[in-house]
Amino acid sequence: MNFVYKNILKIPSRLLLSSSLSKTPNFNKLKTTKITQLKQFHTIFPPMGIDNIKHFQKEQEKLAKNGEDALHQELVDEAESEIENLKKQNNGKYPFVLSKNSKLSDFIEANKKNTDRLKLEHPEILELSGKGQSPHTLWIGCSDSRINEATALGVLPGEVFTLRNIANVISSQDFSAMGAIQFAIEVLKVKKIIVCGHTDCGGVWASLSSKKVGGVLDHWLNNVRHVRAHNLKTINSIENPIDKCTKLSELNVINSVHNLKRHPSFVSPYKLGEIEVYGLIYDVKTGYLKEIEIPHDDEFEDVFHVSENGNDDEHNAH
Repeated sequence: MNFVYKNILKIPSRLLLSSSLSKTPNFNKLKTTKITQLKQFHTIFPPMGIDNIKHFQKEQEKLAKNGEDALHQELVDEAESEIENLKKQNNGKYPFVLSKNSKLSDFIEANKKNTDRLKLEHPEILELSGKGQSPHTLWIGCSDSRINEATALGVLPGEVFTLRNIANVISSQDFSAMGAIQFAIEVLKVKKIIVCGHTDCGGVWASLSSKKVGGVLDHWLNNVRHVRAHNLKTINSIENPIDKCTKLSELNVINSVHNLKRHPSFVSPYKLGEIEVYGLIYDVKTGYLKEIEIPHDDEFEDVFHVSENGNDDEHNAH
């Protein structure tokens, strides 16, 4: 029947209306109508009624649907098989590139693959990198392996200058951080600074506990513990431990931004509107960033409201 249908479609309408068909039943009704659709054929060829055509079309649709489902399942099976092969080849580290069992040669090979991909996707990047750096942003974040500027922003080499430590702390006692901030502002002339904390931060979890960590970490985490102490009522009002950790992470970001605003290299360009600062939280489960509203820092405004010649208004009045 399929063969017959296909051949009917090939018959020109002028032949269907020729004298050879003049004796066909009901031909007079079709004399002035151009036959172009299958639904009209049943008036000439009774065995090929409209019901048969509809049935044929449904069967064709069913076959096509079954074919699509079969192809989809075949692709899924192939993908799952490929994943299993990758797991075996990667010694169980899939989907990661390297593992704790990786050798130095694995690191070198990973570097080669990554560099080759970078050259293919962005052939001009390494050439630009060889000429120096001019980043637009300073990223101050946590050392956590799940979050960095490339992961969060998808940026390329040369875009973001980075400072990372446990719990994204900014402290005037940390000479390494103070030097990096000075270099980013005064030498690299960055226009934006992002202080980024994240959910499920190990440093924040440790700061919520009364148990000592030991070693230099306890001294370092005192920065976060002080934030907790200053916001104890807010922290204790939260029952869910995960929400409590997230809240302290947010408060810690705010504290770090306030500390950043006291950096000698930051004050002048900030007041002149030459640099912007933002506080963000990265959700390690969703991969999305959320902006944290930074409250007005009255202490910052009071302490650094100084005239160009170093004398305050009260002194100049005398």
